[in-house]
Amino acid sequence: MRYMTVSIRDYLDDENLLCGIFETFSCPKNKDIEDFLKEKSIDFEKKHFSRTYLVIDEHRNLAGYFTLALKAMNLDKSVSNRLRKLVSGYSNKPDSAIYLIGQLGKNYANPYVKQFSGDSLINIAVDYINEAQDIVGGRAILVECENRKLLMEFYERCGFQQLSKQTGDALLTYVISLDKLH
Repeated sequence: MRYMTVSIRDYLDDENLLCGIFETFSCPKNKDIEDFLKEKSIDFEKKHFSRTYLVIDEHRNLAGYFTLALKAMNLDKSVSNRLRKLVSGYSNKPDSAIYLIGQLGKNYANPYVKQFSGDSLINIAVDYINEAQDIVGGRAILVECENRKLLMEFYERCGFQQLSKQTGDALLTYVISLDKLH
């Protein structure tokens, strides 16, 4: 199946259209993914906090979406020198800017959902980050996820490495070097 990716920024002048598309999205596996798209994505777009992209299948159905942003990271002492160097380029540098895949969600209401893999969705998001890297540089991508085995296995299978151990209710953080993706 072929897919087209569109930025919601291109449709901000017709929020009713966007909201209509958003209403076709369902993610029962993670309600936060669904809520972000429906309740926050337009506001985040207008405030330039992030960019949200819709992936449309060849039947003109919403297959999924992803949100990209930049994040300032402070790498605490629990982060290994190897991972610190992966993120910042230096083993002794405590902070860095990093690309963030803030949201990544498949549309389970799409009748063709089984034909659209999470791997495909993350690859599309990474392609956009690679374009940004060509323009402004950057070293790594960050994802944050709940401590759920399937999510952790998914990101690890995609090549991400856990940055640090979870404390309390904090999300797990995973990183991957953009060099590893080339």
